[in-house]
This record gives sequence, C-alpha cells and structure tokens, in this order.
Amino acid sequence: MTRRVFPVRAALATFTIALLLLAFGIAAYGLTAMPGHADAALVFGNTVERSGEPSRRLAARLEAARGLFVANRVRWIVVSGGVGKEGFDEARVMRRSLLAQGIPDSVLIEDGHGANTLASCLNARVLLEPRGARSVILVSQYFHLARAAMTARRAGLDVAGGAAPSYYEARDAWSLARETIALPAYALRLALMRRAEINPAVAAQAGGGS
Repeated sequence: MTRRVFPVRAALATFTIALLLLAFGIAAYGLTAMPGHADAALVFGNTVERSGEPSRRLAARLEAARGLFVANRVRWIVVSGGVGKEGFDEARVMRRSLLAQGIPDSVLIEDGHGANTLASCLNARVLLEPRGARSVILVSQYFHLARAAMTARRAGLDVAGGAAPSYYEARDAWSLARETIALPAYALRLALMRRAEINPAVAAQAGGGS
C-alpha cells in the first residue's frame, strides 16, 4: 500500500493563499483603523532626508499626530525613533518639526532610543507611566499598524486605535509584503519572551523595524 504524498504544488498554493489572506488582513486593519481618545499619540520614526528634514512618509505621520492633538484626542505626543543611516536622530527631527508646526514643547515627549517597534512601545510605557498615562493612539503607515498594536499591547500599553496618514507610495507594496513575514515573526518572538523580559533593558535587542 503506497502512502499518499501531499503534492508540492498544493502545498505551495496553500502557503501562497495564506500569505495573501494575511496581507489582506494587515492592510484591512490599518486602512480601517480609527483613533479614539487617549493619553498620547505614539508616532513611530522613519527616514530623515540627508537635508535633515523628515521624509514625506515621516512628515505625513507627524501631520496625523498634529491632527490628533488639535482635535483634542490626545494630551501628549510621543515621538520615537533611532539614529538612521543618514546620521540623524529621528525623534529629535520629529520634535523639531512639530514645534515648527505650533505644537507646544510641553506636549512633546522625545524617545531617541526607539530603534524598533518593540523598543518604541516599551519606552513609551516607561515615559508615560510617571505622567499617570498608559493609553495611546498609534501613528504609522497602514501596513505597520497591526504589528504595532500587537506589540504595544504586549508591552503593557492600552491601544485606543490607530491613525494612518493618507500618504501612499509605490514601495508600500513591498512594505506590506514584508509585514506578512514580520508580523508572524514578531508574534512568535513576543510569545517566547517571558513577562520579566518585556522591559526596556531588552528592548533594543528585539528585531524588526518600524
């Protein structure tokens, strides 16, 4: 009696369909995300141009965060990022840009150690807790919001929705494809980390960008 072997083509087709469904779910989550009211907006960093100005993608995130504050949806804005390959501190550039747009300095909370999504979320928790705050609206591109929300909750933040800027690029297709791999990998990493390990001391060791 010969054993039936699951055809390779069928396996590849099943895997492809699963990835497509995941990509659809990630996109749908981000595109339909709505901001509620929270203590703070958490803005994830992105590329700073060689001129020292925020890239168009980052500028769109900052505009979305400004809109949340102007609409009285948040009391603070946490700008979180690392030092990019261009050599600029993303958080500092983000803060400077929001100040130029009329946001009061007292509203801005700068995190220059947000080198990845987990680090940004953990640092936001640490920075907000002394202010008696815990709830956040996540501000990032639509394809990043699902992973950001999962990570923020694991880091101990209360997620009050998300705000994806209305700015789209051709490379979004690549970014969305990358998220279909990054989200499951991040979920596995977070699941394997013990509760005691979810703290700022190990944040910088977590993989994945924002």
